[in-house]
Amino acid sequence: MLLFPWLACQSPSVTEGNHEEMPAEINQEECYLYSEKGDTARLQILTSEGIVTGKLNYEWAEKDQNKGFIRGELKGDTLIADYIFQSEGIESTREVVFLRKGNTFKEGNGPISFKNNRWSFNDRSSLQFEEGMTFHLTDCR
Repeated sequence: MLLFPWLACQSPSVTEGNHEEMPAEINQEECYLYSEKGDTARLQILTSEGIVTGKLNYEWAEKDQNKGFIRGELKGDTLIADYIFQSEGIESTREVVFLRKGNTFKEGNGPISFKNNRWSFNDRSSLQFEEGMTFHLTDCR
């Protein structure tokens, strides 16, 4: 099993066995928060030379929580990553895409399909961001 580092937004912790997953030099560390209608989501990211690793947790008011890690790339204003998460005791992987606008990240939405053991968007170029959740830059705790 491939291990992904848990990240405390104040300082990265490296546990035995996952050294290859940590960026060699951290250029930027950021935390973002979505909170609306009782739902909360937290995005904590470390960026190094365009590679992004971090933690993404969705805490739904009336649904199961999803907690996991992201690993991907920042291409211009777009973050494209795999989200490896646990929900109801089952590990899953799905593609996530976020568009940076100022001090926010908007999550993209669109049709997805299950292929190669992961959920991914059918066509990234047709993703909709206006209806997606908006994560606002916040202090890392």
